[in-house]
Amino acid sequence: MHLRFAAVAAGAAVVYPAHGVSFASTAARRALGIIDRLDEEGGVAVTFDDGPRPGGTLALLDVLEGWGAEARLFLSGMRRYPELAREIVDRGHTVGLHGDRDRLHSFVGPLLRTASDLASAEATLPAATGAPPPSFRAPYGIFLAALATVRCHGWVPVLWTRWGRDWEARATATSIPAALGRALDGGELLPLQDADHYSSPELWPRTVAVLPFVLERLQRRGLKPVSLATARLTN
Repeated sequence: MHLRFAAVAAGAAVVYPAHGVSFASTAARRALGIIDRLDEEGGVAVTFDDGPRPGGTLALLDVLEGWGAEARLFLSGMRRYPELAREIVDRGHTVGLHGDRDRLHSFVGPLLRTASDLASAEATLPAATGAPPPSFRAPYGIFLAALATVRCHGWVPVLWTRWGRDWEARATATSIPAALGRALDGGELLPLQDADHYSSPELWPRTVAVLPFVLERLQRRGLKPVSLATARLTN
């Protein structure tokens, strides 16, 4: 492992309080410098985790294209499908880093192995997409030791304003847009999944089916899906 990553990992213990940050208050997130909304009155960021994977990623890209919507996809394991990661960028979307494997970093190993996982992901992403990662979302929103590495590289740590829990086996075509769409307002940051290899089986067809309803709801409220590349992030 590179010495730089070892050094970062060695200092990661100072951010162990971030273990539960996905469930923490907005004030706690902001104290840790983690973005959970945009400074955009008329914009909402639609984001996806876990890809790229054939099937789900391509289907979602087609839906987004049909609506003229931009999105950011937080990618895991790009080395498996580098051509698909490149297509995401070629089709006008932006990418962030989600890790080499979508595993809770406390299970991967909170120090050296977490840094190694991110090193592997970082090494693959530029070759796959032609650009370094400008942002990072930890698997399950649990930053733990990863936050130190994120800071070292200048990546923007990103969470969400609300989630549709589309990764749950009990999620339905009704529950997902309902969870994402109640009292939806400008500046929201919404997460969905474009692959089901880390969650409930057959997740992505369900997410693909509900995405038009989510985008339609944004449209009805006069809100525009925006890319994190063009949005003003707030903390």
